[in-house]
Amino acid sequence: MKTINTLGFLINLLFYTLVIFALIIVFLIFGLMFFESYLPYNLRQFKQVFNLMNDWRFFIIPITTLINFFVFIYAILLLKKCIIPFKNNLFFSESVIKNLKVVGYLFFFIGIITILIKFLNVLAMYESIQNAIAISYLSSIDIGMTFLIIIGLFFLIFSKSFENAKILQKENELTI
Repeated sequence: MKTINTLGFLINLLFYTLVIFALIIVFLIFGLMFFESYLPYNLRQFKQVFNLMNDWRFFIIPITTLINFFVFIYAILLLKKCIIPFKNNLFFSESVIKNLKVVGYLFFFIGIITILIKFLNVLAMYESIQNAIAISYLSSIDIGMTFLIIIGLFFLIFSKSFENAKILQKENELTI
């Protein structure tokens, strides 16, 4: 039980930290778009980055990163919803099985999309940047995203195991 409480605390801490960070990002983008003159000078400098990027290809990675970030927050929310059934020893409930499956697909999706977008972005911008930079960027393996793909597959296996255990539990209850 101590492990589940620790896991619950860490997932809650991660979730609320990500939500606060997401709100800061949303307010910063909103402020840069509509209230630039009211922002402090050091925050107004972020707007210059957008002015330097005239090519739409420069926006692919930031936009997909932002989308993946919000999808990641949603996945952590689903993990957060699994903690209460775990505390009540309801490991084989439909909500836990469904949430773990969705989290697995979301983590897998985030990892694959991020790696794919990086690869396509390098190919699209190959002419714009130096060859050595493009090759080094393309050859670098994104360990974090690879790990996220593995964790996503783990959650899918975990979900399937719980689903199989639930079926066995029902069969066991019927035979008694």
